[in-house]
Amino acid sequence: MTTAADAAYVAAVLTLYADLPDTPPGPNPADRSVARNLHRQPVPLPLVESALLLGTLRRFARPSDLPPLPKIRSLAYFPPVIAELQQKPLPEGYLDYLRLKLRGLPQPSASCLESRKRRFLMIANTFCSAVTARPQAPHRMRPVKANSRVLDRGCMGRPNSF
Repeated sequence: MTTAADAAYVAAVLTLYADLPDTPPGPNPADRSVARNLHRQPVPLPLVESALLLGTLRRFARPSDLPPLPKIRSLAYFPPVIAELQQKPLPEGYLDYLRLKLRGLPQPSASCLESRKRRFLMIANTFCSAVTARPQAPHRMRPVKANSRVLDRGCMGRPNSF
């Protein structure tokens, strides 16, 4: 059975991943599995965020004379970066530096930001319903519609604030 803490951790990891540039429009089942494994290990969220930002920024820092790398297609790209940071932790305050560097990248368009908002709400609602609803087989879960009123509500029926 999924607890609220498990669901919150997985949702946080998937939201951090979905907010990165050049990631898929939504998490897939393999991404959810990687996030659950990170929670079981347990890997602290600041370490996960550091690894996601560092891995992404390394790709953008690639020399321009080399061919571009393909987009990141899965959260499974980042566990080696997490392992690297577990072996050699970042200095104090480096996470803030990585956040600033990511903000310095070209900013997404308004439609991209709206898409990210929908992705976040879909992730949050998926895990809120996993905690509050009775368990169902994965193949029987109903998909959430993008125009559903469910997307406008938080876990406890309170409106999301964006």
